[in-house]
Amino acid sequence: MNFGKYIIIESSYGSFKQAILFDSTMNHSDFLDMFNRNFILSAGFFSTRAKPTEEDPEDIEISVFGKSVTLKLKSNKKDSFYIKRVLRKNIYGSSSV
Repeated sequence: MNFGKYIIIESSYGSFKQAILFDSTMNHSDFLDMFNRNFILSAGFFSTRAKPTEEDPEDIEISVFGKSVTLKLKSNKKDSFYIKRVLRKNIYGSSSV
């Protein structure tokens, strides 16, 4: 897969944001049955590539782009942080799955 799709959801109190990642066979709007539309903040496409550094030889770079036609939402540059948090959980201090 060259790219994936994502949505960013927010908790009902606005205190927590989470990326939901999925493949291109699904529509962004498929998640409307699971999440209230008001809590889906942004949506689009993402790609990853290796970007090793001296401090973190396993680091990756996340690029977000495009928009969801079905949700009428755009990607947001900040979304890459939430996607990376899902893909590299241990770098943010969470060792449990």
